[in-house]
Amino acid sequence: MRGPSPSKDVRLPPLAAIQAFEAAARLGSFERASEELFVTASAIGKRIAALEALLDVTLFIRSSRGATLSSAGREYLDQVRTALDLLSDASLHKRGEPKLEPLRVVSTPTFARQVLIPALPGFTAAHPEVELEIMLSIPYLDIMPPNADVWVRFGSGKYPGLNARQLTADPVFAVCAPDYRDRHGPFERPADLARAQLLRCPMEPWRPWLA
Repeated sequence: MRGPSPSKDVRLPPLAAIQAFEAAARLGSFERASEELFVTASAIGKRIAALEALLDVTLFIRSSRGATLSSAGREYLDQVRTALDLLSDASLHKRGEPKLEPLRVVSTPTFARQVLIPALPGFTAAHPEVELEIMLSIPYLDIMPPNADVWVRFGSGKYPGLNARQLTADPVFAVCAPDYRDRHGPFERPADLARAQLLRCPMEPWRPWLA
């Protein structure tokens, strides 16, 4: 029997070769292993031979009567079965884990910062099965990431094809400094803002509010 060479670089054996070895050792012949793994007996023999060459050890003692496990083969079989059991348990564990349900919420920055973010700890504790993703949109404009499940936005709530529910009733109004009002006012209706210098940013455009 050949022993392991200390200078040989032992790489991870192919899983197919390990399965061929385990099946042949468990079933007692290359032919039975070939039937279980749906390959030819010759393929089983080649895989085991490649495994022996990689490990630099004789796993089976071959004779005219067939092949029997060597002492090194019996020791390696115990190690292989332990490894295969661990792989099987890991696969079953992964298969049994519930898949997280994705939920993509699109919100305006202010609502997300002041309402959604503070509520996240309680929501994730109550719904650990939900994978929540919060995306930001531009207020008043129909600019948002695609494939949203829930959309928090300003508007009338009349959106064809969507289910709408009012969350808040916050008034949105124009403001100015008292001295600016005294010089350029009064500002009693939206039309009065035509003579005012409107300060704006892309996040809060005036046109949707005036409309």
